[in-house]
Amino acid sequence: MGEENNAAGMVAYMDGKPVEICEEIPTLTELEPVTAEEAAARGTVTAEKLAEVTETINAAFAAIVPTFEQLARSLGRFATAIALGYELQKAIRWAEVYNPKLAHFYHHTKKRRIRKKYAKRILAWYREEFT
Repeated sequence: MGEENNAAGMVAYMDGKPVEICEEIPTLTELEPVTAEEAAARGTVTAEKLAEVTETINAAFAAIVPTFEQLARSLGRFATAIALGYELQKAIRWAEVYNPKLAHFYHHTKKRRIRKKYAKRILAWYREEFT
């Protein structure tokens, strides 16, 4: 809770170091259009500067990509877990109607590992009969 956490602005960190953020972002109408030749003539854009900017952008994307890959894998596992949960719920409802003995064992079991065993049996029965 220091100066970085006030309402004046936001602080972003890259590799543990604060990155300065421009307070005012110019709009496109404020920027004057310049061709590549004019910029090179003025000396504002050089090949070295362009290479440096390209390397910086490359490094930023290289740092972000693994995070997105991990996020995609995590979301995939999350979606799979939800789909399996819905399938188990559906299988239990079908078992209550078409295989009440198995559903009764599932519902009236107190121990978690035994309940898991009956859930596996219900899923196997459901997949064999209805899919």
